[in-house]
Amino acid sequence: YNYCPRDRLLIAGDTVVDTAMMYPCRNQEIYALENIISGQKMVRMPKNSGMVLDAANICRLGDTWLFLESFSGNRAAYDWLCEQFPNINIELVNFYAGVHIDSTVVPLREGLVLLNGHRVNESNCPRAFDSWTKLYVDEVVAQDFYQYPYASKWIALNMLVLDPHTVICDRHQTNLIRLLEQHKFTVIPLELRHSRTLGGGFHCVTLDTWRSNE
Repeated sequence: YNYCPRDRLLIAGDTVVDTAMMYPCRNQEIYALENIISGQKMVRMPKNSGMVLDAANICRLGDTWLFLESFSGNRAAYDWLCEQFPNINIELVNFYAGVHIDSTVVPLREGLVLLNGHRVNESNCPRAFDSWTKLYVDEVVAQDFYQYPYASKWIALNMLVLDPHTVICDRHQTNLIRLLEQHKFTVIPLELRHSRTLGGGFHCVTLDTWRSNE
């Protein structure tokens, strides 16, 4: 599989976190990434200890992280991360019981965030965004899938932010693209034709292997 390396590894500065995934069979995906992480500083979450965490449950905002408590990320894993990274403020959020956070919360640049309006509102919005401008999206264009969708239509919000002014977005989301352009983004419209069938959008299928917390 390994279509979504973002699910498998969590990058914290120069440290790679080997998480304990919701589906244990997916833990083996790390073997396909060994040539990438070889020589990197590794922290391994204990397996078979009651901890569950897919790396895509984490949204990183510099020295603040959001941890989505859901089927793919539990409180035990949250507590473990807090112990491992005491210098990072990890905010526990709970607005979606499904799996990952990146079809719900998309930080576009410092001070501006895109939010899934069907899951997030002013009452449950993460405190990290208290002073940010919030763009709520209430509808997207549902993409086709083959036989069974391993992602909801909201995978359309799963975009890749290349820099504070450039994003890669599903080309079918014309209203979303227009909204981004109104906020001075250059939008690169592309298509992952099987994103719902395979369960991952542009953010899911990419992985930064080193990240500064500054």
